[in-house]
Amino acid sequence: FAAEWDYDNNGTIDAYGKLTTNIFGPGIYTVKMLATSLNGCVDSVVKVNLVTVNDPPRADFKASDSDICYNIPDQFINLTEPAAKVVKWYWNFGDTTNLYDTSTAKNPSFAFITSGLHIITLSATDNLGCTDTIKKEIIYVTDTFPPQNTDLLYVSVLDTHKVQIKWKRSKMTLFEAYKVNRLVNGKPVIIDTIRSVVDTFVTDNDPAGINTSSSSYCYSIQTINKCGRVSFGSFSHCTILLSGIASAGPVNVLNWSYYIGWGWAPLYYRIFRAGSDGVFKKIDSVNGNTLTFTDTTLCNETYSYYVQALADSSWFTSNSNTISLTAKYIIPATPVNLEYVTDWQNRNIKLQWDTTIYPHITGYEIDRYSKDSDRKSTR
Repeated sequence: FAAEWDYDNNGTIDAYGKLTTNIFGPGIYTVKMLATSLNGCVDSVVKVNLVTVNDPPRADFKASDSDICYNIPDQFINLTEPAAKVVKWYWNFGDTTNLYDTSTAKNPSFAFITSGLHIITLSATDNLGCTDTIKKEIIYVTDTFPPQNTDLLYVSVLDTHKVQIKWKRSKMTLFEAYKVNRLVNGKPVIIDTIRSVVDTFVTDNDPAGINTSSSSYCYSIQTINKCGRVSFGSFSHCTILLSGIASAGPVNVLNWSYYIGWGWAPLYYRIFRAGSDGVFKKIDSVNGNTLTFTDTTLCNETYSYYVQALADSSWFTSNSNTISLTAKYIIPATPVNLEYVTDWQNRNIKLQWDTTIYPHITGYEIDRYSKDSDRKSTR
């Protein structure tokens, strides 16, 4: 005989043959079979609610943290529905170097020992034997090496007991803190720990510990990830120490220490000076390999100075400490020796005098007069 099957008894033939298979969706099915003999005789049978297909569980989960530390347990939370009917769970954590990277717990925790990205697999089985599986690429394990360091951008003197330290913002995903160090005898000593990744400068304000007028101070920075691992540390940056001598003339000679930290010589140093008005103005610049400057344009007063190092096209700057020098101004006591006066081509008067007595004089005043006229001055 020939057989025809109507799996949901809706009048549509779904399959032919004595033995057939079918994949049913969730639901309850009434099945009808029609049998036809070789003589053309037909009979049918209907089985009401013959097949019951249950909804499979819907596997799902989440992790308490997606960025985790090496060998630190991470908690997994089972979100499979319907939770009341699920009786078995099987987890595969994809930790290839771990012999025990599976679990049958409902809400397991697992410590990864392989760095990198991991695919987590969960299979959930209900009380009727129905199973659903889900995979998620959600776990990143930081490696066992120290985290990537950030870089100092510059350090700059603010006043006698204050230095500003500026650095580049960290791009580390597991950022925990910046550790700012002052180097003491070549060894880092923590002066501050900054917990916010967006904070990128701090002031070393230590009246008892630093005096920028007598010493240069060096700094470095390290990053800490939330696993507690600390980077090796940045290249150190050191402040400029400015000193000077006032000599007769008057001449003020400035000397300063090299700015250390950019890995190359500064583009140039700017020299700033303030007189009795207290207003600093740039008076000159020298190239980055020059560490001295002589100021001869002086009057009988006290001057303050600082030097500013300028990096390359990034335009980072670093200021030195400020010093004050009182010009050793010599008020002329000896008259200038006028050597001769002569007629010059019947049109001009030529004068010559001794310039060796006051070598740093910037100008002379010449008086002209006759017996019958008032004295007149020119410069």
